[in-house]
Amino acid sequence: HVYIADYDGSHARALVTTPTINVAPRWNKDSNRPLLFYSENTNKNMRMMAVDMNKKKIMASNFDGLNMQPTFSADGRTVVYCASRGNLNTQLYYWRNHQLKKITNNEGNSIFPSLSDDGTTLFFCSDFESKTPKIYEYDLKTEKMHKITESGFCVSPSYCSKTNMLAYCKMVEGIDKFFTQEYKSEGIPNQTINKLSVQLSEYPNNYR
Repeated sequence: HVYIADYDGSHARALVTTPTINVAPRWNKDSNRPLLFYSENTNKNMRMMAVDMNKKKIMASNFDGLNMQPTFSADGRTVVYCASRGNLNTQLYYWRNHQLKKITNNEGNSIFPSLSDDGTTLFFCSDFESKTPKIYEYDLKTEKMHKITESGFCVSPSYCSKTNMLAYCKMVEGIDKFFTQEYKSEGIPNQTINKLSVQLSEYPNNYR
């Protein structure tokens, strides 16, 4: 099932109670019409659904394979999400003006997209260059990409436009830790970009 609650976990209530597996809920950014997107397991695929506060559901993406993890610009006009479309690898797709465009096209898995509020910069993790995932930045205007993290197992980037900070998980000595760093645009040497500091709690290796 899919539940919503207050920030402290109180007043929990179910929005979706289908007899299947529902995972990876993510909000859109429309305060006038809040929608909760999630992925629903079916006999054929993992399709992406959306539900409003009145429990009305709509299908957002129904390609073969995985459809999940949408991220939105502040105006809601730009969306990026993960889809495998029947292939072994998961790639990122960009939707704007009723047009869908494939962003990544490689032999790895590109997941956990996080879009800036203005819809021009995308952060995500991928393992296409190595056996362990790294954090990347993709400029949707220039279509240029560069790697932000050089070492370690790095996943789940989340960018805050208000603070200009990037947060993500990185495995250190077998333990997942939360890292934050100030975001600097392309062209800054990686050794400067990767000046990190642990800010939050530690979790055991099986946290993911």
